Amino acid sequence: MSVRALVVLSRPDCGLCSDLLELLAPYAAAGIVAVEHVDLADQPLAMRKRHQWRIPVVFDGETELMWGRIDSDEVVRVLGPVPAA
Repeated sequence: MSVRALVVLSRPDCGLCSDLLELLAPYAAAGIVAVEHVDLADQPLAMRKRHQWRIPVVFDGETELMWGRIDSDEVVRVLGPVPAA
């Protein structure tokens, strides 16, 4: 199985972003995903304007997978369950 490279677009001090990273941690630990955390402020103006009210935003390449208030049900829907150890 290959590791899925995800990019999480966020901001410092973003509670929703911290919550999402906690939800993704078991997937990273299981080798299902690799998570790159990217600050919205470091992105081009067009991206900042598009996503300023939608963070966190999760991308797989150019594909936007999830955004906003992401809960565990949505993570499971998009990534599948974390396999038992």
